[in-house]
Amino acid sequence: MRLTAVHYEIFHSDAEWMSENTGGSWHSIDREVRLTFADAPTVYVSWRQDPVEYAIWFQCHSFFASGPAVVRDQTESCIWSPLIGSDVTLEFLDGDHQVLCIKSPTQAVYCCSFENGWYVDVVTITSRAPNIPLQADGGFAATDERRSS
Repeated sequence: MRLTAVHYEIFHSDAEWMSENTGGSWHSIDREVRLTFADAPTVYVSWRQDPVEYAIWFQCHSFFASGPAVVRDQTESCIWSPLIGSDVTLEFLDGDHQVLCIKSPTQAVYCCSFENGWYVDVVTITSRAPNIPLQADGGFAATDERRSS
């Protein structure tokens, strides 16, 4: 699937935060990421509550019944631009679906959802692999290290 565009469909609060925090190697949003492909259906990425309470998922339609308050084009952002125009695959890195890797042969972006205190029910998007140790059951143990930019 050749990735052609990336948009964040977000709430006003996310838009305000993004306006104040441009650049960086990560974003956290409360809604969803829309991935557009030249040769495949559009894919939406968001958090959901299964197979564990804080998981990430993707599907070919929005996760939300109402439209987004704000749409932000992220196609040229430092996180996503290395993947634009490339053939990418989407692959879960763990059985709990807490990390989705969107990767080309040379670059990757990670979409994650973890329980971490009040910081839940969000999609964290990062160009750096999450630095989260595996638990004995193969799931991830939440730490604040994943948020550093």
